[in-house]
Amino acid sequence: MILVIACAAGALASTLYTGRHNPSWLLVGLFVVWVLAPYVAVAFYMMRRPAALALAVSVGSLLVYVYAAIGPGAHGAFLYLIVPAGCWAALGAMSLVNERFRRR
Repeated sequence: MILVIACAAGALASTLYTGRHNPSWLLVGLFVVWVLAPYVAVAFYMMRRPAALALAVSVGSLLVYVYAAIGPGAHGAFLYLIVPAGCWAALGAMSLVNERFRRR
């Protein structure tokens, strides 16, 4: 759980760092909510049953955010839009697989 919280803090920092020159605080705030939502879902999921894939999603997405914030070239908002959607898809698939195996 501590790793998920640390990853969420890193994602928050990289999102704020990337959006620091954007004059619209509303847009930055919406990006913060969108980026942090999968971490909240992972935290709730981890409270019920620990899963290595949930930790991998957390760490992997943090690495992408850090690369987007300080990596070479301009990445814009694309990675901040697509990575949370991928996290939601991975978490949904993981929940479906766990539910299917639990019923057997």
